[in-house]
Amino acid sequence: MTLVTTLPPFLTGSLASEVSLTLDLQPAFLGVTISGFFLMAGLGSVAIGKTVEARGWRASMQTASTISGMSLLGIGFLGQTRLGFALCLAFGGLAMSVGNPGVNLALATEVPSQRQGLVFGVKHSAVPTSAFLSGLALPVFALNVGWRPVYMGAGVLAFSS
Repeated sequence: MTLVTTLPPFLTGSLASEVSLTLDLQPAFLGVTISGFFLMAGLGSVAIGKTVEARGWRASMQTASTISGMSLLGIGFLGQTRLGFALCLAFGGLAMSVGNPGVNLALATEVPSQRQGLVFGVKHSAVPTSAFLSGLALPVFALNVGWRPVYMGAGVLAFSS
């Protein structure tokens, strides 16, 4: 779950060379775009935390996967312009703002205390795993089929989780 919500910014960083060629993006714009994702994630977490507690962790995790999938598919299909790309990526930050509190709530309430250290460790390994998989996406997929199908495939993965 956390892996799916962290894919958009790491894919963008990994595929920056390919995306920049297509959309004529400058490195500064890419930096601002990726920071927009994390800004939305941070602001959203503060606003959404109470809602996650009220609706429960299952609903929040399903919502986060849906938002992340929509963001990734949006980048693949609608990221034809700089603005469209930036808005779809920022929208993905909302997935992290819903998913992260949901995962934490699930682990705190559902996992026995003697297993919480292990499970929280697995949860926190999602970020480096996401970075690793995103790094592999460039040579394995993007250079062969283009960057848009990579985002689309990640979006399908998000909907299946």
